[in-house]
Amino acid sequence: MYNKKTYALPERLHFQGIYINLDLLKKLNLTKPPYEWSVDQFKLYLRKSTTREYSGINHLWDFDNVMSAVLNKNTTFWSFNPTKMEFDLVNGGWLPAIKLQRELKTIPGLVSDDLKNDELRNKGQMDDYQKKFGKDADAFRESKVLTGLHGTWDWSWIRTLPWKLDFYPLPVDPKIGLRFPVHINYAFMTSTTKYPKEAFLFLKFLTFDPRGVVARLKIDNANGLENNWNIDWFIPATMHPDVISYFDTLKIPDGVKWLLKRLDKAVRVDMWKTVPGWDQATWDVIFPVNEKVRKGEVQPEVVAAETQEKANKIIKEAWAEFTKKLTEVEKKFPELRKQVEGK
Repeated sequence: MYNKKTYALPERLHFQGIYINLDLLKKLNLTKPPYEWSVDQFKLYLRKSTTREYSGINHLWDFDNVMSAVLNKNTTFWSFNPTKMEFDLVNGGWLPAIKLQRELKTIPGLVSDDLKNDELRNKGQMDDYQKKFGKDADAFRESKVLTGLHGTWDWSWIRTLPWKLDFYPLPVDPKIGLRFPVHINYAFMTSTTKYPKEAFLFLKFLTFDPRGVVARLKIDNANGLENNWNIDWFIPATMHPDVISYFDTLKIPDGVKWLLKRLDKAVRVDMWKTVPGWDQATWDVIFPVNEKVRKGEVQPEVVAAETQEKANKIIKEAWAEFTKKLTEVEKKFPELRKQVEGK
């Protein structure tokens, strides 16, 4: 919504979280964790599954950014406060997320992909990943890594994995409670449509009308199974009982079904779709600093204030420009509709 007007509706969702290898979990004699697992429980499972043969997680790329939405009740991706429309690297979720990421990375062998070394491979030498898992190994696929940091958008290849799996939300801080990252695909009707009432009915059918949502899920369900999983499916942007009831019948990870029933606990993280100036603020300002932090070249506490100030300046200016253009569009809208409707 902009200026208290709805410009688009959520057409489907994607959850970002953790795929867990249930076969390896059983092999390591570990019990299945609760879906609302804590950060401490998450760390414990990763440590216990890290041995000479196995690793706890495949990678932690972007883990700090998305965990900024979980470890603080006010911020989302990259510690952005959507209510204030500004980054809060100092007091938001960024610092605790960085701390957690660093802690996990310091445990030898816990992050399987951290063992890779392209420089050695280019010289024809074996890196630590190959020494541990095999020269041509894909450790995650070969059931040698307990968890994978991915999203439901990865289903096209996740469903081909040769082991039993489930999908989990990112671990939570018990003091804050469940907050799980969600990405939203939007649908909208154009201002130049000749039949706005009919266009809206179709838009409603595609987005939040339970009849339309279930009809589309049935089409996906009819496309069949592979490896005992649905080939196609999407996560609806509604918790309507009829939708939930049908969604529960699909052959998809139980954790996804569990999360759909708790959409009120979701936090939107794909802010680049709705916040003017987002890409410039993040990629030009925050990302370079974040890379230095990840490499240990600078301390996050030292650079947080200066970095957020620079990024927020970009957001403020971009928001002002966007608001100006939006106001102009809204003023012209009635006249545009008259032309379309021939009045």
